[in-house]
Amino acid sequence: MKTGVMKRAHTKTQACPCHRRPSRLRSNHIFLPRVPRIRSNPLAHGCTRMQSAPMPLRPLLTRFRSLLFIASLSLTLRTTDTHTHVAMAKSKNHTNHNQSSKNHRNGIKGPVPLHLHNSKRGSWLPALVNARRVRKHNQKAALKRRRERIAAFAAKN
Repeated sequence: MKTGVMKRAHTKTQACPCHRRPSRLRSNHIFLPRVPRIRSNPLAHGCTRMQSAPMPLRPLLTRFRSLLFIASLSLTLRTTDTHTHVAMAKSKNHTNHNQSSKNHRNGIKGPVPLHLHNSKRGSWLPALVNARRVRKHNQKAALKRRRERIAAFAAKN
């Protein structure tokens, strides 16, 4: 079991309507500004933040009209496509035709033998040190045998 400070379980609390984040806008939705509700007692729901004053109606209408214009403009731009009558070029860069023949051209290779994959990573360190020492001494013994073989060959001739 881990030691240390235990984390407190996250509890979900209901967000106060004044502090709630606006929902994420989607491309096909028109954003309309929300007018905050005026409460008789601003602290009735337990929030310390004061409610803002209601927005005047005139700027809201002009903002709404401009948003509607932008939305209608984007819709008309989307629907009027100028390249609908032009046939697109067919792109065929790759097919499955002749692939098995291509694969067999140089032969299907078998799996690599396991002795070529023998990684020593994560092995017991004394065994690794010993293996290194054994390799070094084997090399010395091989050199010694080679010298003896060369000397015996030179003595014969």
